[in-house]
Amino acid sequence: MSIGMRKDDVLAAKFILEDRIKSDSVDAIRGLIHDKLQVSVYTGDNAQAANQIVSQIDPMIQVVADCTPQDKQAGIAQLHEQ
Repeated sequence: MSIGMRKDDVLAAKFILEDRIKSDSVDAIRGLIHDKLQVSVYTGDNAQAANQIVSQIDPMIQVVADCTPQDKQAGIAQLHEQ
């Protein structure tokens, strides 16, 4: 996401914001994938932002975006049933 600040129709500043994943978190998630576990992400973020973050780890991670807290609970419950 980028945020621009203008003064008199001139771009005065531009800020680029992005989520970063801690390297030890990446290692832990990749370890789960290596152990043949399915990794899923349930997030309230939009799909584009979520997929951008997940692509830094592994494209095989299932992403369910735009979730409400109830959606997240239902998704986790469904995974437990499987």
